[in-house]
Amino acid sequence: MIRNNSIHAPILAVISKIKNELVDSRKFSEQVVGYYGKGIVSQAYACYQDRLKESSGLDFDDIIMLAVKILEKFPHIFGKIPKHLSLYFS
Repeated sequence: MIRNNSIHAPILAVISKIKNELVDSRKFSEQVVGYYGKGIVSQAYACYQDRLKESSGLDFDDIIMLAVKILEKFPHIFGKIPKHLSLYFS
């Protein structure tokens, strides 16, 4: 289990921000230059994702990222989302 204590909270907050920008851990480690603490955040992000994968888990940001990827890959699905929910995806 990954605990969100005061030591890890700032790093998890940065990881969440990165995920909200739809950047996975591999892409983050390859493309980000000049990001303060990049090495630590990159390692923590990769480790965090590995731990989630080992436990067959997803966090909230992963669910959002996967939903966006599915809608990008299969745009016809977007038309099947009820109108009252589609407001959240525009």
